[in-house]
Amino acid sequence: MNRSIAVLTGDIIRSCDLSAEELSRVLAVLKQAAGEIAEWQNEDTLFTRFSGDGWKLVLANTMFVLRATMYLRAYLRREGKMYSTRIVAGIGEGETDSHDLNEASGPVFVETGRALEDMPFKQELYFASCDFKMKAIFELADSMSRRWTVGQARSIVPMLDPSSPTHQCVACKIGIKRQSVSDALESSHYWALESALANIEGHCQRQLKIDPDRQLKNDPPRGAEQAASAPNRSIGRSLVSP
Repeated sequence: MNRSIAVLTGDIIRSCDLSAEELSRVLAVLKQAAGEIAEWQNEDTLFTRFSGDGWKLVLANTMFVLRATMYLRAYLRREGKMYSTRIVAGIGEGETDSHDLNEASGPVFVETGRALEDMPFKQELYFASCDFKMKAIFELADSMSRRWTVGQARSIVPMLDPSSPTHQCVACKIGIKRQSVSDALESSHYWALESALANIEGHCQRQLKIDPDRQLKNDPPRGAEQAASAPNRSIGRSLVSP
């Protein structure tokens, strides 16, 4: 059955420089991250490998499209600067009757697949759907995340959990001082990403309150309440088209 979903698809950058074992490990890291993202929405992301170094996943809750993209980016960066993936995201109609997304169908799969094939060499993140505000956000997110160090990514990954953990909680989780977490987030300009996420996810939650039929699951996703009440600190207008 067709439904509105977000699709993330990508391939490993400079995969030809990796051994088969290294490539499998990189994709295993992405699959692990996809499993954690699934917990945000209480639904499997159906992470699927294709064409050797390619991969794709689905988000039942489309409001997490930017958060999940940056989570994958940071999750892989923790493994080392030499590992990275291109990511194309899109929102639209799709059908996922099988656990293998290579058998999935629908406009959003066609759109994101073509965008990945046509993606300019210099770009690593791209939003394929027709929303110029999200396209702009993804281009800025691309530039920001390319500069992340391994140490910064180590703090960013747990901060991207929708439950909005404190710096102290993150410090305890990864075994460093709270001030080190704060310094890593400040130097990586995480505050700008946090503000963009609050705008996007808060907008989606407001739309669901106006039109409950747009809710994809009966239970609200983890972190939804925080997103809905988060202040719009830096961007006056919403970032996602209704």
